[in-house]
Amino acid sequence: MPLGSHVVGVERAGFHPDSETVSLSHGSQIASVRFTLSALCPGDNVVGDAEHDAEIGIVGLTAGSGRVSGTVNNVDLAGARVVLWAKTDLWYVQPYINRPFTLICGDGSWTNTTHAWARMLALLVDGSHVPRARRDYHPSLDPGVLAWDEHPEKDQDRALSFSGHRWIVKSAEAHRAGPGPNFFSDRVDDVWVDGDGLHLTTAFHDGKWYSTEVFLDDHLGYGTYTFKLASRVDSLDYYSVFSGFVYESSTREFDIEFSQVLAQPDGNAQYVIQPYYHAGNIERFLMSEADQSTHRFVWSESSIEFISWRGHDDEPYPDNVIHQWTYTGSDIPPAAAERMRFNLWLFDGRAPASSERDEVVVTSFSFAK
Repeated sequence: MPLGSHVVGVERAGFHPDSETVSLSHGSQIASVRFTLSALCPGDNVVGDAEHDAEIGIVGLTAGSGRVSGTVNNVDLAGARVVLWAKTDLWYVQPYINRPFTLICGDGSWTNTTHAWARMLALLVDGSHVPRARRDYHPSLDPGVLAWDEHPEKDQDRALSFSGHRWIVKSAEAHRAGPGPNFFSDRVDDVWVDGDGLHLTTAFHDGKWYSTEVFLDDHLGYGTYTFKLASRVDSLDYYSVFSGFVYESSTREFDIEFSQVLAQPDGNAQYVIQPYYHAGNIERFLMSEADQSTHRFVWSESSIEFISWRGHDDEPYPDNVIHQWTYTGSDIPPAAAERMRFNLWLFDGRAPASSERDEVVVTSFSFAK
């Protein structure tokens, strides 16, 4: 007798530590099926010693597997979950954004399905963690992560120290990633810090053009963000874009961008609130021929104030202001998991019109509440 969708009754016939017999009835006919269960799954107990550092491990994973399993230790399961990420061109939460959490059994084991992956990442997170659909950086950097493990091996992104902060270098050498999309290099010859500051470039090697990007490994929230440049950004290649910006997602972002192709025909620079296509979310202007310039945004719940000025004075004065704008519209992002970023990228992933590389030097970055 086929049961399937014709099952009209389910009766538990008994419970055992390792199995359970379920009786499926259809009229006068009954079939019994024994399922293997865990009496401890899911659990709300403490696994190991919660006074020690939390641990998570991926167990027995092989290339191409569609199922990922592992264990956790030294954690209170009442407030912990596992979040899985698969990396191809970017990191994607698994198995689905509407089902991002993997429950942990009372013995500390966990298992779930996954889509295709080149790298697999398992995060042990607390109740404050908010999963997103995708990340272009290592997801272990997000808030609320207690521990993580990665297959084939742990391979966190390259980091730089600049202006008293730790910055993660974006890498996308095998597959294109946004913006652009572009290939992004983390090579020491393409993005580095020295006595002059942070250097970002567009560079050609191995038969293709690469862009560069760095971002803070922590979010700062509302406050005053200021960065100083020791490069002219009015004369970048037609397809090059340099940006200092705060980003959490494509709809929670604001930017100071220097670009001929983006700001034409009204200038070569712009202040942008995302989504950029909403009326009133772009302010374009003409960036002057300044070898040194300073740029700032002041972010609060009710406004974002942008200002750019010539030179490296700590504060602007009337004669050196290049442009300023205050946004009070409905797309001001809330402070959450955002990060400050700098990037130098190629519009639409195109080769530079001049066939020459660009370089921008950020001499300093500061933040104040």
